[in-house]
Amino acid sequence: MNQDYIQGLRDTLKVQEREHEPWTSGVVNLQGPESHLYYTRKDGSHHLLNMAAISEADIQDLIGACSPAPFGRGAESVLDDTYRKALKLEDNLFAWRFNPDSGNFIAQLAHQLSPWAKFNKGFRAEVSKLNIYTQGGFFKVHQDTPRSDQMFGSLVFTLPTPHMGGNLVLRHRARSFNFDAPTLLGSATSPSVAYVAFYSDVEHEVLEVTTGARITITFNLYYDPSRAPPIVPSSRIPIPENDFTILLRQAFRDASFIRQYRYLGFGLEYQYPKDFTEEYYPGMEDLKGPDAFLFYALSDVGLRPSLRYLYDSSYGSWGDQFQLLLTYPLEGRDEDSCNDTQINYLLGNDDDGLIVWNAGESEETLREEGARAYRGDIEDNRARSINVEWVTPPTHNLVGVTPYKESGNEPLQEIYYYTVCIVVDVSSVPCPPVTV
Repeated sequence: MNQDYIQGLRDTLKVQEREHEPWTSGVVNLQGPESHLYYTRKDGSHHLLNMAAISEADIQDLIGACSPAPFGRGAESVLDDTYRKALKLEDNLFAWRFNPDSGNFIAQLAHQLSPWAKFNKGFRAEVSKLNIYTQGGFFKVHQDTPRSDQMFGSLVFTLPTPHMGGNLVLRHRARSFNFDAPTLLGSATSPSVAYVAFYSDVEHEVLEVTTGARITITFNLYYDPSRAPPIVPSSRIPIPENDFTILLRQAFRDASFIRQYRYLGFGLEYQYPKDFTEEYYPGMEDLKGPDAFLFYALSDVGLRPSLRYLYDSSYGSWGDQFQLLLTYPLEGRDEDSCNDTQINYLLGNDDDGLIVWNAGESEETLREEGARAYRGDIEDNRARSINVEWVTPPTHNLVGVTPYKESGNEPLQEIYYYTVCIVVDVSSVPCPPVTV
């Protein structure tokens, strides 16, 4: 029956995850001067583009003000029109009279994109670039490079210029979304722009433009603790009753479940950025969509969910026997380091670091390479070893591998995406078992 609980939690959580979309889109009607875009030409002169009446001459003039758009390959800025073919105008060279930070737009966006538990701090939309994809333009699959560990999303406005193709296709795990701006704008009766906002770790690509010019203005979305929440509840909105929470309460009132499982683990849906120059680590207030739901659901039954980074070896074979659970992420390590120092390296500066045995593995089953690493400090390692029942499978970080995508929209800074998991101590639940 216990395994039925685990499978039931897994199934109901999977259903719950589908309730949280990693993107949202719509159309904004521009009022008066909100349709005005000012920009600087290469000769230093200025021009006004009115989105209410964009001519072909306007488009060509704006194209003339732009430069080829590079992309980030690791820490380098690269021009490669086999991967990205586009133009760009830096944010200091244009000004749009529409401000997504003002009025009701940012509150509407928060309501659409962020979960009910996120309204405890403010949001900020910071302009990034203007891009133009002319006929034949495209951008292959990439993630948006995090510019801060407070950056959680990207917001892209598509201007009402005639074009075909150039759809923005977003993908996250088994889900995808085809953002077709021309179709959205086709029924608009007043000056309008189409928008799509998505979590920044979502992979996406710009399909080839077949005719015309696709013009976009991109903003980065940040949490901003200095701002008031866009929607201020009197208290945290309670989780609506759902099958996952019901089954969770039932499991933690079953004495046999409590006896069998000491630790439960949950792999999360999204990745989270970390800046090595700042003393900041992802917390519950930074979790997105279903990850936030999971954290609060576990908390509401009396558990103390802990956010951890799960590491696997990228050099030796011990990673298929045990993994290492850390309280903070690593930047990487030199590849010439010896395999038998893996545990010491990973756990040496983390007093709360743990060794997590994979299913069917234990100290008795260690093969030579894993045994050498484990027995380097056997008493301490034995005290740190735990078995975790993974309700949802975790994704691990690899030791020594810089954790960023090969290609992003910007060069990499000292901020990387990491995978995070939640671990809970079953014995910490205060609810006394009522079923034997």
